[in-house]
Amino acid sequence: MSQPFNHSRGPQSSRNDAPSTGPITAPYNFVPLAKAVWFPDWADQVSHDVPFENGICGKIDFELTAHTELLVATEKNGTEARGCFKTPDGQYAIPGSALRGMLRNVIEIASFGKMSLIENRWLSVRDLNNPNLYNKRFTVSNDDGSYGSKSQSGWLRFENGSWHVEVVQRWRLEYDVFKKYSGIDWSKALRTNSAREKYKLAADALARKSLPAHRVFFIGEKDLSGHPHSRNKSLRYRIINQLHADDPALQIAPQAVGSFGRFVFTGHCGRKHADFIFAEPENALRTVEVPERVIRAFIEIHSENDDGDWKIHWQAKALAGERIPVFFIQDKNRNITSIGLSQLFRLPYSHTTTMAAKHAHPNHGSASGAYDLAELIFGRIEDDDATLGLRSRISIGLAKLSTTTTPTQPVHVVLNSPKASFYPNYIEQPGANPSGAIQPGQDGYPPFKTLMDNDCMLRGWKRYPTRPKSAIKASPPSKITSHIQPLSAGAKFRGSIRIHNLTPVEYGALLWALTWGGDTRLRHSLGMGKSMGLGTVSIRIVSANVQANNGAEPNQQEALNAFTQAIDRFCKAQLEQDWLKTDQMFELLAMANPDNALATGVSLEHMSLADQDFKNAKGGSRKQGKALRRYSAIAGVKR
Repeated sequence: MSQPFNHSRGPQSSRNDAPSTGPITAPYNFVPLAKAVWFPDWADQVSHDVPFENGICGKIDFELTAHTELLVATEKNGTEARGCFKTPDGQYAIPGSALRGMLRNVIEIASFGKMSLIENRWLSVRDLNNPNLYNKRFTVSNDDGSYGSKSQSGWLRFENGSWHVEVVQRWRLEYDVFKKYSGIDWSKALRTNSAREKYKLAADALARKSLPAHRVFFIGEKDLSGHPHSRNKSLRYRIINQLHADDPALQIAPQAVGSFGRFVFTGHCGRKHADFIFAEPENALRTVEVPERVIRAFIEIHSENDDGDWKIHWQAKALAGERIPVFFIQDKNRNITSIGLSQLFRLPYSHTTTMAAKHAHPNHGSASGAYDLAELIFGRIEDDDATLGLRSRISIGLAKLSTTTTPTQPVHVVLNSPKASFYPNYIEQPGANPSGAIQPGQDGYPPFKTLMDNDCMLRGWKRYPTRPKSAIKASPPSKITSHIQPLSAGAKFRGSIRIHNLTPVEYGALLWALTWGGDTRLRHSLGMGKSMGLGTVSIRIVSANVQANNGAEPNQQEALNAFTQAIDRFCKAQLEQDWLKTDQMFELLAMANPDNALATGVSLEHMSLADQDFKNAKGGSRKQGKALRRYSAIAGVKR
């Protein structure tokens, strides 16, 4: 089909508006979420058993061409390179499930459907360079110019079906004081290990001196007092002066306290020189129930890391009913709002990814309620009951290799990408100027939107712009590399799609998604390695042996027109725009055109960790921040 505007790159001499430090670069971008969702009015009539009079059934045969190397991978098998999927008889093939996911995403976007296949996750932040987002939520300023920690301490326990925190006082234990007690120099050992490693080192060392591994009698400051800290500021906390193996007959000064407590070690962070002692649970000031939402966020965040302290050291203890030391923040009503395993813990965002999607439209992020077009075609499993939902009315079989193609040489590559918590990329930034820069606000810091904000919004559907040529970068084997062996470019596959009782609009949507409405310039992205340009493919319809239930032979162009006209009417009515001129379609089609990757100034590389590009993108005091620009702006695509 012809397009009313050019999706190829435009003039290349006008893109000189990037900040001097360079814009954010990424191999991916986003199609923005629509603020209107189309729910076809025939949804309640869809059935496998009751046919539409004009419902279309039959088979579509297609040919898929890989324009760059392709890796629709097998399962990882030890140290072997992951190659392309093979059938039991050794033929290279593409599973129907891979094609199904690729086509469904295109139809979801093009038909203004819901973003429903989204993981409802709690993300977290520990960003010391953004005081508005993080630091100010952990500190309180005092009248004397000093400041203190907002986080309190306690013993977390699961009992009688709910989680509680026994709130206790804590004291700061300098490593020098611990050295005098244990007789061992802890300055290096305790600065460079995880919490669980610290507990083991401490237990082993104390056992050699026949000292208790966890419980200790201490003499410390009775009240919070100011202590010199960074930037000539004073930080208020209680410190430990002496440690003893038991309760000796000591003269304790009036301004001090002597009591039993327990060692609490936390992970390494910067130039750390102290850990903590918590008061015994029997000396708790009060007991507070932890809200379900807070404990869910805590467990989700700390379960992300398989080798983290929670999963390896604390989780089993907590579920067995043992007490574990935690830090937490309360609101003015003493309700716990967040919880962690260190004084400056990973702070849960106020909104999950699903909540942020719903800020664009309340139906985003939900696999329930009214059906959108993609759900009508591909089916749906309900959020609350997997036995309910709607069965798919299409079936995509294996697409088998039809040409003589060999795999490339195996190579180790890095495929990781930033998490959705990297807000300059994953959250809409309305404060960014056309070059992506976010200037500092009145407080001197760039006003980023994050998942803490009530009006935060996800950037949209994440997609990888197609490329005319891959850019595979080999890396030395390590824990973060993947060992892969894709098929060479030029591979062709043949497959078929069986359809049952599709309406003409649904049939037209499927045809449009397969071929981008007949625009031969545009490509799909398929399989692994899309961040390096792998998986740029196109699909050609070889034949369509289909028939309507009323005996008519459907015309492909008429079906395409039925779909494009229906979605265009919706966009004009709800958004007052032609379908192809909406931001959603403009970005989708711009990323589908591999020629746009050739535009001057386009970089589809990840930013460098070594050069602190990710840190610099967030700006700082009197420094501008940066947001990822839309792909059409990066490539200079003109409407």
